[in-house]
Amino acid sequence: HLELMKSMKPGMYERDMENVFCQYLRNKYYTRFWAYNCICGSGPNSATLHYDVNNRKMKDGDLFLTDMGIRFLGYVSDITITIPVNGKFTQKQKEIYDIVLKANRDCIASMKPNITRIQDLNVLSKKIILQGLQDIGIIKAGMNIDEMYNAGLWRTFMPHSLGHLVGLDVHDVGRNVTYKSMGYLEDGTFITVEPGIYFIDFMMDKAETDLNLVKYLNVEKLEEYRGFGGVRIEDDVLVYEDHVESLQKDLPRTTEEIEQFMANNKYN
Repeated sequence: HLELMKSMKPGMYERDMENVFCQYLRNKYYTRFWAYNCICGSGPNSATLHYDVNNRKMKDGDLFLTDMGIRFLGYVSDITITIPVNGKFTQKQKEIYDIVLKANRDCIASMKPNITRIQDLNVLSKKIILQGLQDIGIIKAGMNIDEMYNAGLWRTFMPHSLGHLVGLDVHDVGRNVTYKSMGYLEDGTFITVEPGIYFIDFMMDKAETDLNLVKYLNVEKLEEYRGFGGVRIEDDVLVYEDHVESLQKDLPRTTEEIEQFMANNKYN
């Protein structure tokens, strides 16, 4: 993923980033197989959860969301980064990114082996998203977070769970350990933490015409984000008996880290 940040520039095609990813892993590690179809969405395509057409020409000012993993020695990885095509986040992009990063990091910090219930993390991620959107004015001030969560407003912006197990398959199976279960994090669990915020036209249309949802929204402010795309940040987290570890802890993750890395490590 660092190679993607080095190679990224306006005018390239989404598929070029897929090629960078695959070529690097083949050259360095002779890894020949994807874990799943590469997701390389720029601009509005970054709001499509499993977008894999990868044929759009990337523009200056776009966000680029890439969700890619490899299969190595029988096991798979699953990582998502969201970066600015031109190397610099706009203010709107930074605000949305920071909310998603907070959800990612707060959920990982809350993971306690044999204490934390998986579903509680899922709920936490959605409430952090709602609070962040309220803080920047997309959701009206003063609205109760629990009430909005129970009304399902989170589906407008994050229409998926916090993640899934990873192992022999990218969506692996486990004993009562999913974000839809009330199971507890157990020693040996390998699970993704991948909150996101997406501005999807048909989800926005639905919310703006649903009387149970629109009452929470500043519609005029929300409309400013139509066509924005989406942000997702995904870590693979390994649960031990007494702690958890993100395998992506050394990646540039804050907007400042990403901008600095892209500025200092660009290929010509």
